[in-house]
Amino acid sequence: DSQGGDPGLVEPACLVDLLLEYSTRSELSAGSDSLAKRNEELEFRRNRELFQFLKWAERAFCNVTMAIPPGSGIPLMSHLEFLNRIVINGDDHVMYPDSVLGSEPRLAAMNGMGILAWGLRGIEIESALLGNPVTIAIPEVIGYKISGDFGEFVTSTDVVLAITKHLCSVGVGGAGVEFFGGGVAKLSVGDRTTISNMAPEYGALFAFFAVDQYQLDHVKKTGRFDDDEMRRMESYLRGSHLLRKYQDEEREEPVYSKVIEFDLSSVQTSLSGPMSFKHRVPLQKVSTQFEDVLKDCNGYGISRPLSISLSDEFQLQRSEE
Repeated sequence: DSQGGDPGLVEPACLVDLLLEYSTRSELSAGSDSLAKRNEELEFRRNRELFQFLKWAERAFCNVTMAIPPGSGIPLMSHLEFLNRIVINGDDHVMYPDSVLGSEPRLAAMNGMGILAWGLRGIEIESALLGNPVTIAIPEVIGYKISGDFGEFVTSTDVVLAITKHLCSVGVGGAGVEFFGGGVAKLSVGDRTTISNMAPEYGALFAFFAVDQYQLDHVKKTGRFDDDEMRRMESYLRGSHLLRKYQDEEREEPVYSKVIEFDLSSVQTSLSGPMSFKHRVPLQKVSTQFEDVLKDCNGYGISRPLSISLSDEFQLQRSEE
């Protein structure tokens, strides 16, 4: 502005949410909330010019929303609690489903909220911001039918790791995955977004959960929309046949090019680690697995196998001084 330029010449042609993956430096630590606030104040002071520029951009461009500032949580939670819209009500009062293009690594999690998220390179995103079309090859979409219910002691981690491992084994690389079936209703929003966020692990372009009433209830709890906005959102989704009832899909299945089935009752309580989900061990086999590893300690910091029996008795002897 001060140089006589017109910011409107580069006005984004679509809505832009600017999100910085930002870590606050902890210079003061004593476990109190007041010191956490002081750390944030120091961060704002140290990066004053950066945040001034971001606020200028928000005022200069109509379609730009400022980045979530330090202290607001990790980027994944920012996507789920601050940025998702499900349905966008445009300036011309035309409503349409929310979708997003971006380069942020955790963008894939938005597919678990019923928002189609597609990762692109920076230059492609910049081109789209200026109104240029983005060419995307339409991938094969594989239906992933989830049925049944998980056991009493099965955790969300067990479910996510089991589905991720199954998708890796059946091979969905380069395709899109859409989840359906009565079992989806058993998964929380956290379960769905975590499964979607693992898409790069099993090679899918996206892992999509269509919007249902459970997701709308989650959006309402964020407090970002009033009752009238929520009613309009739900009415639009119902009228457009975009609001799913996963329980009904046990009787009438959507049509996909290929369907893969998974039964939640097959998920077992497990112990995961030490490196990745591929090392997941069912809880019933932990003792046997531990004994096998102890006998063959390759890769665990011991250069030669140990001759040891877990049934041996050990006695602690006090050394004489």
